[in-house]
Amino acid sequence: NSRQFIERFEVFTAANYIEYLGHGDWFWLPASFYGLDMYSKAVDVAHAKDWAYDKPSVFLTSACLMGRTDGLPPQMNIGLAMLHAGCNAFVGATRETGQESGLTVLENHLIVDDCSVGEALRGEKRVDVEPPTFFVRVLYGDPAFNPYEPLHGFSSQGRPILRAL
Repeated sequence: NSRQFIERFEVFTAANYIEYLGHGDWFWLPASFYGLDMYSKAVDVAHAKDWAYDKPSVFLTSACLMGRTDGLPPQMNIGLAMLHAGCNAFVGATRETGQESGLTVLENHLIVDDCSVGEALRGEKRVDVEPPTFFVRVLYGDPAFNPYEPLHGFSSQGRPILRAL
């Protein structure tokens, strides 16, 4: 149960929905995986940038700072590394958050209401107005992306409609 385990079994790269609740920073998520030390088990930019996501996916996190880009080189941000690896959308916080930063409202808009990622984030900000989450949660990626879930299947939302000339 380490970064090597995650990579071998494609825990992140073969999933449609990736959710991380824990501690984070702009360059890694030191998850509670078992490993020799915190460096061998952490998911960091140096490794995640070389991943290849197999499916259209969304990465949701309530961890602190994983969406921070100001004052940092872009190649040092874990959220942008996930996009570089092929993740369609990343939702994270630009600053530190606390226990108020759950993902339930956002997930319900995505899964139950069949909203796109942009609509889900907008809907969450209308309902969950608790600071600092309201002010610091951002979306990187395609706001029109609507991830697959078995209840609703694939959506034509955000896709161009091709018509014969």
